[in-house]
Amino acid sequence: MISSYIEGTELDLDEINRLFRRILVAESAYEAAADLWEELGPPELDDDLRMSLYLQWAAFTDWVELKPEEEEEASLEMVRAAQEWLALDLADDAALDRYFDHWLHEVLGYARHETRST
Repeated sequence: MISSYIEGTELDLDEINRLFRRILVAESAYEAAADLWEELGPPELDDDLRMSLYLQWAAFTDWVELKPEEEEEASLEMVRAAQEWLALDLADDAALDRYFDHWLHEVLGYARHETRST
């Protein structure tokens, strides 16, 4: 069974995962995150996976750009988010929903909406 997130995306998941792994080892998590964000965008509104990842990593990079004094904290969260992504079962919609709910809403502060497009 394939996740509806994965089924509805045109992302090259091998490339996305490579960029996530780079965040784990980069001297600058921010620079690696900026590269991931550039690879993701601009997203199509009907691609839930791409849109969710794009918003998440835009918020992470904005965090550093708008609050440079918090770069260390933001970088630690970027690494955690990358680790969690790489451990996800991408065939599991519920796991992806939990991942995006946590990062987009609980950590990064996006408002919740009734539709899936997080």
